[in-house]
Amino acid sequence: FLGEANIFEGVWKDGALALADGSRILAPIHAPTGADGAKGRCLVRPERISILAGGEPKSTDLRPDNILFARLTRRLFSGNWTTLFVERPGQTLRIGLANAAPLAITEGDTVALAWSRENTVVLPMDSDP
Repeated sequence: FLGEANIFEGVWKDGALALADGSRILAPIHAPTGADGAKGRCLVRPERISILAGGEPKSTDLRPDNILFARLTRRLFSGNWTTLFVERPGQTLRIGLANAAPLAITEGDTVALAWSRENTVVLPMDSDP
């Protein structure tokens, strides 16, 4: 059982998954990626993705490996947890956040999604997501 996950598909190039819009997702260093030009896919769990205010890390200590941009389309509050729904070309993603501090973003805003390459799981192309 996989549970909630954001699936990305693209083509492997230089150890990263190149998406159709030109974005790249870095996989863990020792993950079995495909050869350059091979189709690939990976997943990232919703709670492993952070929202960056203003699109950039505020501290030199925080340099996420992966940053993608998306448009916030919906917020779903559920107790001490918030699920954000964001859209990228041809894809709706979920981001799970603990309700610690309010986010200064509203529906319709473009947000930066960030996560560590260690939170990217490479999937074999012959498996069901």
